[in-house]
Amino acid sequence: LMPLQTLADSIDVLSRFRESEIIAVCRSGRRSAIASGWLAKAGFKNVYNLEGGMRAWNENGGKIE
Repeated sequence: LMPLQTLADSIDVLSRFRESEIIAVCRSGRRSAIASGWLAKAGFKNVYNLEGGMRAWNENGGKIE
């Protein structure tokens, strides 16, 4: 869990996950799209954005655990 405003300063901390699958999620999908773009530009290989964010997830019957 990482706010968008701290992501740019945390790229080095996250570097051990460069080869892992990362799914960026926010409420509407806007901030997570920015975050996934930054991560991809920083060399992260398997970065995805949950399009529409948690709003779309909930509207489409997605489960939350």
